Amino acid sequence: MCMLFAYINPNPQKGGFKVVIANNRDEMYARPAKAAHEWANHHGVYGGVDMQPGKEGGTWLAINKHGRIGALLNIGQKRDVQVIDPRSGRGFYAVEWVTKMGKDMKETFESVKKMHNNLLQSFRLVTIQASGKPAFGTLTFEGNEDGEFLEELLPPGCHTLGNNAPGVSWNKVVQGQSQFESVIASNTTWNGKEQLLESLIQMLTCKNKHWPDAGIAEQMEGQSEAKLECLSAIFVNIPEMYGTRTQSVILISSDDEVLFYERTMEGTDWLENKYEFTIEAVK
Repeated sequence: MCMLFAYINPNPQKGGFKVVIANNRDEMYARPAKAAHEWANHHGVYGGVDMQPGKEGGTWLAINKHGRIGALLNIGQKRDVQVIDPRSGRGFYAVEWVTKMGKDMKETFESVKKMHNNLLQSFRLVTIQASGKPAFGTLTFEGNEDGEFLEELLPPGCHTLGNNAPGVSWNKVVQGQSQFESVIASNTTWNGKEQLLESLIQMLTCKNKHWPDAGIAEQMEGQSEAKLECLSAIFVNIPEMYGTRTQSVILISSDDEVLFYERTMEGTDWLENKYEFTIEAVK
């Protein structure tokens, strides 16, 4: 389970924000991973890396120096149809977008469909191009046997993406959208980026449970109510097992200045990393 907030503004005022991303990664606490860093095998790509055996090298969120942002979300499923396939390193779908500059968004979606092949595990791939006029697309697979994928090119403005299936409303997504819109409206200039960063982390750390939630209960039928109640919060915590363990913020100015901040849980502490650069044109 994860949650991603995105603000896309194709016509920012001078000194304003073109793109704002805030993301929670929810995962098993014991799953091995590397915190955000510049990837040795792909210069100019920054992000955390999954180190789960058999899936090493995938990512939940990454950005490259050309302004491409890729993220991977899960789609919640009923207990009796959950599929855990050791071949399905879905984090490589986000890697495909930030490392293959020769492919546009549509071509990346087609590549990911082939990579997923006949696997039944669900996912939502988020692709953002921040250079020039920003573009924001998603590719969603619900995990159904008909093998259908949903491609969407989303309009400018504020968007909140969770683990809800297309057409299904979750309370925390609705409430999160309202919080996100308020944060964006209150922080409009690049000079105030540190205040925006602080406000976004505060939003991502909101532990209020939006329960009961008919959308979660129906979509994830068969899961325990105690678990679903925990999943109804923006910041998830199922003690000693699973929860929000990485929080990421990406801010991009009207002048293509980038601030990428990540904090990730290390035991009981939070390890922070921050990278700043200016988007480069593809040569």
